[in-house]
Amino acid sequence: MPALALLGSLAFIAASLASDTRNSLYALLLVAVSWPVCRMFRRGPAAVQAQD
Repeated sequence: MPALALLGSLAFIAASLASDTRNSLYALLLVAVSWPVCRMFRRGPAAVQAQD
């Protein structure tokens, strides 16, 4: 079942890129930039203290 959801998501992204390339690329760029920031904040202060 998860493979079907992934396949549907990929098909939706491909259709969005084909129909509205400019805005889709902006959205993908925003996701690509925000993902590392989200991971950095999810670690929380405990990870920073452990490195000291």
